Amino acid sequence: MLIKPTSNQIAGSLQIHLAAAFFYLFIVSTSDARVLHVGTTADEGPASLRSALHESQEYFGPDTIRFNLPINDLNHDSVAGTWTIFPQTPLPRLTDDGTVIEANWVGSDKNRTAVQIDGSRLPPGKPLLEIRSSHNRIVAIGWIRCQAYALTITGEQARFNQVVGCAFVGQDGKTDQPTT
Repeated sequence: MLIKPTSNQIAGSLQIHLAAAFFYLFIVSTSDARVLHVGTTADEGPASLRSALHESQEYFGPDTIRFNLPINDLNHDSVAGTWTIFPQTPLPRLTDDGTVIEANWVGSDKNRTAVQIDGSRLPPGKPLLEIRSSHNRIVAIGWIRCQAYALTITGEQARFNQVVGCAFVGQDGKTDQPTT
């Protein structure tokens, strides 16, 4: 005797399989994520943002880049509570999926980012950061004085990216609204 499943049984089975697959992907992606720390506002060298971005792109899989900057850093403004990075050239492209670049706000003020990346020293027409992959997340970074674009998200693979709680300040010093 052949038993034919009802459409409710098929839908229920499909939901269970999809839930199990999502749970597996979540566990795999969170357990495999590496955390890289930025410990200096220097443009390059050990513990720099540039170095962390290079390392994150060399490792296949999700990475989180966090800022752990000391208060005695050369580019720390103790009055404003901010650190500023001055890249001389564009930062390395994000080409590996799942990179999170995560900074903080100044205190509880969600309109003031603690880490700022100043694009005033870049060659004209160059973005600070180019995203060419998917599922990346940029959190609470101030992108200031860019001569071109602060961020570009481009290419077929650049999908499902998030820019959250960042502030964008033009060369004229006027702030655009933070992204949400």
